[in-house]
This record gives sequence, structure tokens and C-alpha cells, in this order.
Amino acid sequence: MNESDRTNPPQGWQGHGPDSVEERRRILRSLGAGGAIAGLPVLAQATGGRPHCKRGGVNYHPTASAVGSMVGSVTTALPMYGHGSSYYWSSGNWGTSWSNGKGLTGMNFNRCANASYTGADRLRFWQVLGFSAAPGALPHDGSMPADLRLRWCSDVLRGDATRAECVWLTAMFNANKVVGRFPYTPGGVSDLYFNRNPLPGGSDAPTLHSNAIILFRDYLSQGMPA
Repeated sequence: MNESDRTNPPQGWQGHGPDSVEERRRILRSLGAGGAIAGLPVLAQATGGRPHCKRGGVNYHPTASAVGSMVGSVTTALPMYGHGSSYYWSSGNWGTSWSNGKGLTGMNFNRCANASYTGADRLRFWQVLGFSAAPGALPHDGSMPADLRLRWCSDVLRGDATRAECVWLTAMFNANKVVGRFPYTPGGVSDLYFNRNPLPGGSDAPTLHSNAIILFRDYLSQGMPA
């Protein structure tokens, strides 16, 4: 089973009817009642208004309780946000040496997003997300790996924006690009991928990975809130 099969939400999530909304609420509430796991640590909700993220033209607090129940719309000077995957197709939107927070540095447009680049230093998904080793073997015939975790980041980034691997790559790039407005560091994104809680004092849980996808895909890849 590949990463997308394991982590993509059920088909009902693609709709907008009552059932899909209720399911979204239920899953997001499972992040924790205190506004923690896939939202913001309490200490980040500082003076000047609580940070928020955007969905459907409405600003929501990126906490489990508020986002989970689809309430708490506010207007503040410090929204939480991130860009969609296509934003990173342009070299002008990149820094020169981003990091994954787990020892990998020098992440740039050519190595991660340039579909025309064939240099020996280009990166695969598993490397950027912080795997200690490749999760499987590459095909001997040189064909494109079926497992998206083994593919070049540039291929994953230009694929289906709702696929889990594309969501995770985009979150990693947002953590580097939108510093201070994206609620996780690059290392925190990697932690969530492996079901580790990046917040101080947090405990690991098997639902962190799948819950974080929902927050990243549905709330924090919509661009800067108006």
C-alpha cells in the first residue's frame, strides 16, 4: 500500500454535503480539545488577536476546537496561512537554501521543484520529509516508481495537489517560505509526518499524520488570507 492509499481521507471528504462536513468536524475535533496537535500551541495565540487560517473566504482559528466545529471566525492582523503546490513551480518564489529541519540543507528550486533539472543533487520525496533511508527499492528498469515516496520532488509537486505526498511537500516548503505565518517549522512538519507531536510536552499519536493532512490541505494551502 502506498502513502496516498494509507493517508488520503475517505471519498466522502471530496464532497460538500452534510455528511462530508460532519466527518470533517469529527476528524478535526479528534486533534484535541485544547487547540493543540495540528493547530497552534497555546503560547502562539498571543496578543493582538488569535491567529487564524482561511477556508472558503472565511477566517478560522487553526485550533482543534474552533476549526473542528467550523466556528470562531475573526479578523486579526496575523493570519496563519500557506500557499498551494503550484506556487512553488516558480523559481521566483523560492529561497536559496531551505532546510527540512532534520539535517538536510540546501533545498532550492532546482533540487526540489524544477522539472527540467537533472543534476545529481536533486531530491526525492523521502529525503525531504526526513526518512532515515529510502522506504523501498527503485525499479531496476528505470521506470517511474509506483511508490510516490521514491519519486523526485518535482514530479510529486506537479501531480495531484490533493495527494498526500504533494500535501506534505507543500507543507514543508510553506514552513520555509511563510515563516511566522505557517504554524509549523520544517522540523515540525517532518515530525507530524511520522506521527510525532512537534509541540513542547506533546505525546506521539497514530492520528497525527492523517489529521495534519486535513489542516494542511483544506486550511493552510489557500494563499494569503484577504
